[in-house]
Amino acid sequence: MFLTGGELRTLRAAGAVRTDNFLFGRPCNLRAGSFGVHELRFAVVLPAVQVVVAAILLHSAGAPNPGRLLPHALLICHGLNAPALLSRIPGRFGPLSWVMGSIVMDFGMEDLLFLLGIIVTWYFVGRAMDRYRTPNGTKGSGRILTTLAHIFLLAVAGLMLVFGLHDFGDSSLYLFGRLERGVLALAWSAALFFVSVRALTRVIRSSVCGSV
Repeated sequence: MFLTGGELRTLRAAGAVRTDNFLFGRPCNLRAGSFGVHELRFAVVLPAVQVVVAAILLHSAGAPNPGRLLPHALLICHGLNAPALLSRIPGRFGPLSWVMGSIVMDFGMEDLLFLLGIIVTWYFVGRAMDRYRTPNGTKGSGRILTTLAHIFLLAVAGLMLVFGLHDFGDSSLYLFGRLERGVLALAWSAALFFVSVRALTRVIRSSVCGSV
């Protein structure tokens, strides 16, 4: 049952409800730090927005043409979602590489895999942002998984660094001022490196303090 604006104001004034536990005007009865409204917001909104923006940019860029420079729209799309470029690999070298031409609208297999990678990438970005707002301690196996996840992020940061530097070394991009992708890839690398090192430092510090 949904509450009207007047009913919500009355209950809030009486202290009977907390508005931060409401989702679309409906009470969720969520305790602070639980998986719910706070975690739902970024983990759902960011992937939805980014995949729509990426689809628009890819569509406006058109099909790649080896005889012309890469469009700015395509470079921006790749740069904004640089980690998701890894999801294109199966469409180029893997078992799905034999699928040619457009599959859905004007998107080929590589583009569809890229869009799927965008959803996954920004879901985890949103999930991390939601967890930052409602932090919970990690113990036992959760700490091990956190450590492994951030080691993986360090590897991705290294790949983004190589990818960004490669664009700066590509004369066809550098000489014509098409460095959007390289700059954004380096920004991703720096952000992932910072987040990973910070998280791993916290895990090591908590392990040392816990063992004392």
